[in-house]
Amino acid sequence: MGGNCLKSRGKKKDDENLYEGSKDQSLNLSSKPENPKAAVKGNQPKSWEIRKAGLKREDFEFVLRENETLIKPPGSINGQRFVIDSCKNCNIFLADFCDSVEVDDCVGCSIFVGPCSSSVFVRNVKECNIVMIAQQLRTRDCKNLLVLLYSQTFPVIELTDEIKFACYQGPNYEGLEEQMARAKLNIWNNKWSEIYDFNPPAPNAPRHYSLHPSDAPEVYVFVRDFFRKNREQHCE
Repeated sequence: MGGNCLKSRGKKKDDENLYEGSKDQSLNLSSKPENPKAAVKGNQPKSWEIRKAGLKREDFEFVLRENETLIKPPGSINGQRFVIDSCKNCNIFLADFCDSVEVDDCVGCSIFVGPCSSSVFVRNVKECNIVMIAQQLRTRDCKNLLVLLYSQTFPVIELTDEIKFACYQGPNYEGLEEQMARAKLNIWNNKWSEIYDFNPPAPNAPRHYSLHPSDAPEVYVFVRDFFRKNREQHCE
């Protein structure tokens, strides 16, 4: 059931230019990072490397946020590690290339993760929708998730229940293919359905996850309509 879902949708009219224009820097998905030093390449730096490079840790995390729309536009992460922690009822969009992403202790959020060259770790997360592109997904202690997934390796779940998987059907935005190339991800190699469960159920018991090969249109429509609404409300 694996395969490519990024190319299969193609560049439909509804998906084009979803990131154009914004008067508010925090919502400008086509903007450059305010601090040019934030474009330092490589994996997540150590503490001394952060200080030396002039990076600010708070620029690479959303922590203790509630009822907010939070956006990192293209060029604002540039291959660094990103942390999403203790967020509630938020719409979160990481529209850039990341090294790895950690999502912990979140409830009721909708999260979009752009191309990630390593793993996306999801821990103690409940009742969330996640649309993501990554080298691998790993979950632990999660419940009631809907995940639209591109994963280049087998997704791994542990102590996780009521998780629904569907093939990635997110926005095909400008710069996505370049971000995937930087993350060394092959769009034709998507193992979204090849789940490895560290804690398989007892014989004759239901699986902890379910597969939805027809995609999950309600989440795709949410992502698509969000970016359209953002463009219409914030462009010049």
